[in-house]
Amino acid sequence: MQVRRVIMKRFSLLFLLCGITTLLFAQGGVISFKSLEHQFGDAQEDSGVLHHTFEFTNKGTAPIIIYGVSTSCGCTASEWTKEPILPGKKGVVTANFDPKGRPYSFSKTLTVRSNAEPSNVVLTIRGYVIPRNATEKDLYAQRIGEIGFRSFYQILGDVSSTSVQRIEVPVHNFAEETKAVEIKDLPKFISGKKKLTLKPNETAKFVLELKAKKMDEWGAQSVELKFASGEALGTLYLHLTRLEDFSHLSAKERERAPHLEIPMPQLLFDACRSGDEVVKECELKNIGKTPLVIRRIITNCSCITYALDKESIPAGESAKLTLTFNTQGYMGEQHRQIYLIVNDPVEPTRSVEFIGTIQ
Repeated sequence: MQVRRVIMKRFSLLFLLCGITTLLFAQGGVISFKSLEHQFGDAQEDSGVLHHTFEFTNKGTAPIIIYGVSTSCGCTASEWTKEPILPGKKGVVTANFDPKGRPYSFSKTLTVRSNAEPSNVVLTIRGYVIPRNATEKDLYAQRIGEIGFRSFYQILGDVSSTSVQRIEVPVHNFAEETKAVEIKDLPKFISGKKKLTLKPNETAKFVLELKAKKMDEWGAQSVELKFASGEALGTLYLHLTRLEDFSHLSAKERERAPHLEIPMPQLLFDACRSGDEVVKECELKNIGKTPLVIRRIITNCSCITYALDKESIPAGESAKLTLTFNTQGYMGEQHRQIYLIVNDPVEPTRSVEFIGTIQ
């Protein structure tokens, strides 16, 4: 009887410990930043180090510990909250950018690594460094008629799907008379003043807002802004990657989120002749608890086409992705990547590889 009592006590203790362990693993910190990007605007090269502090909140049920912050180049340094951030409390990550010796446009990233969900968060700082002793001809070297532009492209980097991006396009009138410059047909997701009138030797800027929520496309893309000054025409390209914002999800919502599993992410094909079509099928499994949506598939090569039997995959089910590689004009070893953008908060971007040899 005594032995049975001891065994029952040990069993109860083991059951309790297992329950506690399960509870601990089921809970966790959720890091939610107030903003994922900051636009410094114009800064003089000799103005000194630029600073911006990103604030975040722990929306989870366990303390958050930041392991470190890595930067995209040595010109960007960072500081962060070192002590554990309790549930409901706030922490900060401060970005420091030294513009000295780094003229013109910049876009830099900071990757925050922690024990929270998501475990890696990318922050972006952008701006324009005006070189010392620069003249208008140096700064506005690109032209549409007599109107000078700093550049015909801007790199916005990663853009959260719920963010509002401020876009500044400075212009300068090199003519000896007043000139007008305007934007033709702004996309539906960009708003702002479309026309400027500049006196001789005057500088002004277009100030626009890009509302990512109104965009249709996901992932990497280029947005065209078409400008006109009299008969002269030109295009400015905005390069960005639109990513889904999962920062509002609670710990419970993350636990119930969809999750993509690709059993065979590498599709190997036997040696074939140039001109053959290689067809491979790839299974996409949703091992999460809510429907998985395939937002976009990017092939980056017209030689590869795809067919997907369903764009929304219910929990516990699979979809079939069929990839066709037209090998005409290609020889030797081939290594192609296909990217999938999905509503999985753990890994929103996944890839499938096409590997083989063409004789």
